[in-house]
Amino acid sequence: MADAPLLYDQDSHRSEAIWHGEDPGCLECTEHFQTLRHWPMDERMLPYIEVAGFGALHRVQWLRLDKPLITALVERWRSETNTFHLANGEMTITLEDVAVLLGLRVNGDAVTGSTRGDWMELARVFLGVELPPGSFQGGRLSLSWLRGQFSFCSDDATELVIQQHARAYLLHLVGATIFSDGSARGVHMAYLRLFEDFEAAGRYSWGAAMLAFLYRELAKACRTGVVGIVGCLTLMQERLHTGRPTLLEELELQGGPLGSTYVNWQPYLDFMQRLPAICVEGRRIWLSRTPLICFEVVELHVPDQVMLQFGLEQVTPPEDVEHVTRISRKGRAGEDWALYHRDYIARWEARAEYVVMGSRAHTPRHAPNDYMRWYLGAPQRFIAPPPTEPAMLGCVRNVVERVNHRAALYPSSTNPHWLEIGHYCQSVLHSLPLLEGAIVGGDVSHAGEPSHVVEPARDRAPR
Repeated sequence: MADAPLLYDQDSHRSEAIWHGEDPGCLECTEHFQTLRHWPMDERMLPYIEVAGFGALHRVQWLRLDKPLITALVERWRSETNTFHLANGEMTITLEDVAVLLGLRVNGDAVTGSTRGDWMELARVFLGVELPPGSFQGGRLSLSWLRGQFSFCSDDATELVIQQHARAYLLHLVGATIFSDGSARGVHMAYLRLFEDFEAAGRYSWGAAMLAFLYRELAKACRTGVVGIVGCLTLMQERLHTGRPTLLEELELQGGPLGSTYVNWQPYLDFMQRLPAICVEGRRIWLSRTPLICFEVVELHVPDQVMLQFGLEQVTPPEDVEHVTRISRKGRAGEDWALYHRDYIARWEARAEYVVMGSRAHTPRHAPNDYMRWYLGAPQRFIAPPPTEPAMLGCVRNVVERVNHRAALYPSSTNPHWLEIGHYCQSVLHSLPLLEGAIVGGDVSHAGEPSHVVEPARDRAPR
């Protein structure tokens, strides 16, 4: 039994400000996926991109980021457990999500090494160019400069020049997508060193590195006062979309409302047999409880917290999530991270030994009662106090109006149930003004009384 509370960072969490009535607003979401449209793929480079392990990633389509959605997810991210704490249990982005949605290798060598180098010499050897003043700063190379210099490869280019263009494309690709950061659209030159040999590059676990990077950025963004988030936000947004419920009429709601009872924990089951080999070749370590590594970044992958995402029975986690000191690269430009994190790297290399086992879930749409009893008593499931009665009625009005609008779109001849739903909606809408007037006028016995508010759990020792 731990002495410290599970959510020991609550006082500095974004949700703490919201709980006390502050509105931090939407996060500024920074990602550069759209810049790939300005660099058409040269077919001569494609074999090198494929061998390096990025043949699927470069085909991922840009999508417009939904800032309110991403902000809502960040407000529910807990860096103490590397999971989203939702009303009906924990969820997270796993190695499976990275492999299936982005086609990145997850079962490979750790992405690590030194962040010190002679970047001018590195560019001469691997890119065949002299870096002009202003193209890089602090070891970071400008993405726009890379596009301007390498997006066109002449028809008579030698194989060496094509390889140099391929390395430039890969460097731009990782900087614009999986390691997208807020450094004025730049990418660190340390990644270029890993593209010296294309076959060796293909043996790295770029998927695990990407997930470590995203976990770290989520840990930063969920803190009070932070105004933006970076990283592969396309993955986070797409994971939520693939896990969303299907149409209401296709579901068996098992006696409960859609939002409280149904989560599509395993959205990929129908597609597994049709996915490219790169998407499933690492599936034996998808359930590994292991450190994820990307140079200075170490974050924990905790599939035992989200067993339903793998179709397994969710049990109360037997131990606290290990606390990892989150180190910054700032002031450590010359660090050899392969040496610094050698213990974590050794655990990553033994990842197959830390695969979590479990029994097949009897009800794959629901967490079992013993886990939910633990979960309901441990984390802070809500980020704001319950609303007052008039505000609650306003929420009801919004929902009913949306359903009523949808019902009006369907002719009764197509589905007679929509006509009945529309009548119910009209009845509710006609009754709401009476309820609102009763509450405001004080005619309802509990009107004006404070709602029962459960304060955030800070002192519990849930495990």
